[in-house]
This record gives sequence, C-alpha cells and structure tokens, in this order.
Amino acid sequence: MFKTGTVSTILKKGKAFYEVENYRGITVTLVIGKVFEYIILDKANLMKSGQSSLQFGFTQGLLPNMAALILSEACSEISGKQAISVTTLDSQKPFDVVSHEILMDRLYHYGLNMNLWNIIEELYSGVTSTVKWKGETSTSFDIHQGVRQGGVLSTHLYKAYINELLLDLQKLNQSRYSYRQQLCGMCYLCS
Repeated sequence: MFKTGTVSTILKKGKAFYEVENYRGITVTLVIGKVFEYIILDKANLMKSGQSSLQFGFTQGLLPNMAALILSEACSEISGKQAISVTTLDSQKPFDVVSHEILMDRLYHYGLNMNLWNIIEELYSGVTSTVKWKGETSTSFDIHQGVRQGGVLSTHLYKAYINELLLDLQKLNQSRYSYRQQLCGMCYLCS
C-alpha cells in the first residue's frame, strides 16, 4: 500500500490542454503513510546534527529568502571595493531527482539506526506507479528515483541527500578563506 501510487494529471492554469508539458502530475500520499512517516521521523533524528549551515531550504527557522538577504548585504558592503564570487545551488524539481540507491548510502553513512534504515530502504524498494488519464489507468511501472510527494520524510530525506555536496562547498570556501587570509592578512573583507 505504501509502495504504489497513482499519478493524476492536472492542467496548469491558463495552459492549452493539447500540450503534454502543460500538465502537472500529482500523486496523493495516503494518510496512513503520513502517520507511519511521522513515527519514523520522530525516531530517526534525520539531519539533527551534521547539517550544513548552507542549507537554507526546508529548515525550521530558515528560509531561502534569508540567504538572498545575506547575499544582498554582503554585496552592498563590498560594493566597488572587491569582486565577490557566489555559488548558489538550486534544483528544478529537486524531489524528483533523488536516487534511491545514493539516498540509502547517504543515510547509512550518517549513522541512521539500522532498523530505521531497513524500514526506509524497504519503503523505497520496489516502488511502482500508474498514471490515471481520462478515467483510464496505465500499467504499473517501477520508480527508481524521487521522494514521495507530500511525504512527511521527503524534505528530510532530500536534505540528507544533498548535504554532502553542501559540506564539500563549505570546505572549499574555508580553504579559500584561509588562503585569502595568508595573502592579505586580517583585513575587513576577509574577517
């Protein structure tokens, strides 16, 4: 019951019905599945420690707009004094690109309790879906990537999936920061 879904197609507002890209696929998560995921989330402590400070999305108390504000303030501070290099990371339809195999590897390396790891691995193994179109339902097909739409765990699993990349960006920035300090000393811009 947790491993299968039916995608319903919904026409985007103001779009022509005869163009395939004008439809959005929606898969509804079962209420019992959400309750089950709340139980897992409560026990898993996903990303409670080790989360990159660069992760602004899907984090309580932080918003991507806060990152934009910080960037705006940094740019106004150095205006005309020095060039600034900025790296941003965003992904179109990020939840759709999560590889189940890589996700499970990341969860294992974060030290997730093996019983919970086995439960999540089982939830994402053998997942199938169908498409509902004009009252007809397609044959079932396998799903090998993506996290559940509307799933309680989905944002937490995505953060665990992307965290290693953000930590690598942090390390790269810290090594550049250290190099700049060696070159120019403790100036205002490097401190």
